[in-house]
Amino acid sequence: MKKKLLYIIPSAILVLTAIVSFLIFSFLPRLTYTYSKEYKGYLVAKAYGVANEYVIPETFNGEKVVGIDVKAFYTNKHIVTITFEKASNIEYIGRLAFSECTNLKNIDISYVKEIERNAFSEDFNLEAIKLSAKNIGASAFYGCKKISSIELAEGISSIGSEAFAYTKINTIRLPKSLNNLYIDSLKHLDSLTKVEVYNTNKLTADSLLYLDNFKNIITYIE
Repeated sequence: MKKKLLYIIPSAILVLTAIVSFLIFSFLPRLTYTYSKEYKGYLVAKAYGVANEYVIPETFNGEKVVGIDVKAFYTNKHIVTITFEKASNIEYIGRLAFSECTNLKNIDISYVKEIERNAFSEDFNLEAIKLSAKNIGASAFYGCKKISSIELAEGISSIGSEAFAYTKINTIRLPKSLNNLYIDSLKHLDSLTKVEVYNTNKLTADSLLYLDNFKNIITYIE
């Protein structure tokens, strides 16, 4: 019996140690990365752990971190804040990257150049956003029901279908640089009371035709 215990006890300790190590590893915040030839830098590939805040480093393996890959933070219910060590390096936010991160409130995406479809959809705690992305994908901020303020900087060329649907945006100013305002771009914006459009806009004929649906709330500006 004693001999058996000599074998059983160490084995039990090893198993328990393995279980504890696995649990610690599962909850420990960490990021993995993948290299993007297109963006010439690393993208955050996947976030693990249960932290309220993740800090995205300026570099990884001596190369710039330039974006967030598809589904990297998808359905992460713990994050409240994403901090970029150098926000101006971040060029790309992939499809569903932060979708259904229902507690995400703080993130600086003002320098991002490409925001793919559903990147932030159903992020219920985002309140205000500032964008300069050349392309804003379809449903990018779909269902972000607390967003009431939006700033669209010059440089934006395209806004996809239902990009801001089911938000509380009441005023939107379309930048002069905007070419394509896709059909249903401004759909399901029940609080929208004013659309500001520059007289010198670069909108396509189809975009202007779509805007005709909002002629009662359009204000043309110099």
